[in-house]
Amino acid sequence: MVQAGPNPRVSKREQREARQRAARRRKLRAWLLRGGLMAALGVALGLWQLDRRGPEEVVEAEVVGSRVWSHRGTDGRMHTHQRVTVEIEGLVRATIDRGGDLELGQFVPVRIRRGGVTGRAYFVGLEAVQEQPEDGEPAQDEIPGAGLDPLEEPG
Repeated sequence: MVQAGPNPRVSKREQREARQRAARRRKLRAWLLRGGLMAALGVALGLWQLDRRGPEEVVEAEVVGSRVWSHRGTDGRMHTHQRVTVEIEGLVRATIDRGGDLELGQFVPVRIRRGGVTGRAYFVGLEAVQEQPEDGEPAQDEIPGAGLDPLEEPG
């Protein structure tokens, strides 16, 4: 009967050295694999950051979702939050806290950065909308004292 185990023709020293070489190869292979994965991750993150630095532009986005909730703040008073989801170019969705008076189906101007590599739209923020005054009414910036606190003295 043949017994499995160490080769009796190889000395114990040679067997130990072979095990040590195999262990070093396993460690080196694992180190290279980890390093390769980390390098690939670094390259991917670098390209992603490079892509996000494209030119900024203003486009129309549609409000496709809205969520409103109320709760008591730290001061004990009830207040309301609104979070809206906008869809940019039918591809990218962005969630905006403090959605204000935005309604479903409404189109709003948003600032995006166009990806320099991929052309993907990255959401930057809502574009401030100037309300058009009705005929005969001066714009807010033309009204003296507009936007001031009524209790605050101008000057």
